[in-house]
Amino acid sequence: MKTKIISLIIIALPMLVNAQCDDNINLLKAEYQITVERINQPHQQLEKKSIVFWRKNSEVAYQHLDKQVTEIWNKVSNGTVRPIRYFDRYQHGIEYQPTELEVEDRKANWQTKYQILSPAKIKQMKKLNEQNEGCQRLTEYRLEDKNISNKLLWSSAYKLPKYYEVKTDSHLIKWALTSVESDAKKVNQFFKQKHSYRTTDFADIGDNESDPFLTKMINLGFVSAEVAEPIRKKRAKHHGHSH
Repeated sequence: MKTKIISLIIIALPMLVNAQCDDNINLLKAEYQITVERINQPHQQLEKKSIVFWRKNSEVAYQHLDKQVTEIWNKVSNGTVRPIRYFDRYQHGIEYQPTELEVEDRKANWQTKYQILSPAKIKQMKKLNEQNEGCQRLTEYRLEDKNISNKLLWSSAYKLPKYYEVKTDSHLIKWALTSVESDAKKVNQFFKQKHSYRTTDFADIGDNESDPFLTKMINLGFVSAEVAEPIRKKRAKHHGHSH
């Protein structure tokens, strides 16, 4: 639970490695390494994982390699976002509407998903200096807010964090960008593959409780309790009548 709360505090980070500047930043792939450590035990890592960020025009994807889950966020006409959560192992996805999201994601806008870190968050930070020029230009930001400090190294060329760090009283979270590339063929193939998976509307889960995939997602906690509980009650009632 702590890790989930911490992960909500942030949303991004990086380290550009030998990246060539590309005019089309709407087609790219960026790999991030994320670590979570205890403040009083800097060498004790609570978590280390990799996330691959994909961007294609009006949709972006967050590929969680450790969970084999990919979330693709689409821009909706009114500026809100709508995700599809793909479970890569099962080649199956669940589609959500903006009103069906958890509170944190419901507040998110397209620009935040597009560039990982909220523009409003960056505006709160103090600009310290700029390094390099052109497509290699990086801007350093800092923010000290009560018991939380933020450090950001921002790439304006890619509209992505190169490095982002959040420090609380108890934890240190670091995001580092390890690679970024603009390969239209690779990006298009990635999204084409995900969109080929079978999907189920979140609102229809209750009508498909016999689906083995949805049952597994409920048992693993990927489907919220608000949806799962009515299904469980319906099953319990059904089993009660069968005896």
